Amino acid sequence: MLSFQMDVKNLWYYLFISGVKDFYVESEINVDFRDWGDLDSERHYDPYLYTDTRAMFDTSIIKAGNYYKYDQSLSRSKIFMNYLSWGDQHQRNYDPALAETCYTYTPTRAIYSLPAQYESKRDNWYFFLANNYYDFNTRPTAIKQINKNGALIFFESESPSQFLGVDQLQTDAGTKLTIGDGGLFSQPQQNIMNADKPYEYGSCQDRLSIINTPLGVYWMSQNQGKVFCMRSGIDEISGRDLKWWFANFLPYKLTEENIANIDNFELLDNPVIGIGCQ
Repeated sequence: MLSFQMDVKNLWYYLFISGVKDFYVESEINVDFRDWGDLDSERHYDPYLYTDTRAMFDTSIIKAGNYYKYDQSLSRSKIFMNYLSWGDQHQRNYDPALAETCYTYTPTRAIYSLPAQYESKRDNWYFFLANNYYDFNTRPTAIKQINKNGALIFFESESPSQFLGVDQLQTDAGTKLTIGDGGLFSQPQQNIMNADKPYEYGSCQDRLSIINTPLGVYWMSQNQGKVFCMRSGIDEISGRDLKWWFANFLPYKLTEENIANIDNFELLDNPVIGIGCQ
């Protein structure tokens, strides 16, 4: 019976292997913005900034753990656009060519901004809240301020209306808040004359034909051939000795088909290059 004794000397085997892997992964962390420290054990491999693998895998720091230095605000979920109510991104099915045809024209809609505040750092006249609009039955021509905080709104084919021009909410503690729930025109509107809508009495078709003076508000009704004034009530001042003259010459002659051979004359309410009342 034979027996052998074999001894292996001066040989070693690896306890660990160090290396750099390159792969793609979905992560909340933006690794491109990962930061590092001043020590060699606090550096990480970066293909553009740090590629010294010999220093990274030195045996003197091999037992050092991973060092993470990262600002969480740089993550995708922390981007400021995710916290803005108006900053939504387009959906995947968004087609800009199709979106160009989706514009709507609402000539009877009035859109109002927030009221201006003295010494404010921002101009509230540029802020239009989502529900701060109102759709009328006919096209509004102009809005003029009257009295303390009232407003007089003129329409193309209806009588003017008067309403309160400020929309505020006062809490139990006495704090006044400017609200944007579209409640400005939900207040009761006051008709300034007793006339049915088909009469269109006091209507105004030209925004430049309205002027607010210390003696009252004056405006022209081009379709009816009348001139009105409002102080405590409406007064038809064109009816004094010049009633038939205004009724004949105030309406536009270019829009009458039997006067001129002009089809669809578009330069209305434009005293500079077209026709209008001012």
